[in-house]
Parts: sequence; structure tokens; C-alpha cells
Amino acid sequence: MMRILVLHDYRGYKTGLEIIKRGEYDADDPRVYGIAEYLVANGHARVIAVDPPPVVDAEAEIETTEVEAAFEPVENTRAVRRKGK
Repeated sequence: MMRILVLHDYRGYKTGLEIIKRGEYDADDPRVYGIAEYLVANGHARVIAVDPPPVVDAEAEIETTEVEAAFEPVENTRAVRRKGK
């Protein structure tokens, strides 16, 4: 969850000319009309807090698959000398 600080009263076409008052809001607050990222990107607000993403148990997320690999024998080969060396 992101929390923003609206730096000044904002009114624009993105809000249907409704005013967003100066102050602190959660990004999903209905009073922000879903434009929190727009406000931050255009200098009308700044991010003051971001909740860290949830910790995922990496061990539980790893899917392991066992595969039997069969190797075919390779005929004996001898080294080949390259010209110029």
C-alpha cells in the first residue's frame, strides 16, 4: 500500500473537476479518484510511505523436477593439431 502527501489542492479533468484537498491519503482512498500515481508523477503529490511487498517463502515456491539423463558413449577421438600453432 502506498501513502501519498498531496502538496496542494488539486482540481483537474481526471477528477471531473472535483477537488482533492491538500493532505495525506492512501493510494486507494476514494477521495484520490484512483489517480495517486498520476499526482506523484506530475508533482502534485509525493510518496511518503510504501508498505513492503509480502514475504514469499522461496522454498515453497520452487518446483523441482527429477529427470533421468541417459548418456551415450562417445568413440575415442584423438586430438587434432591445428595449423599455425
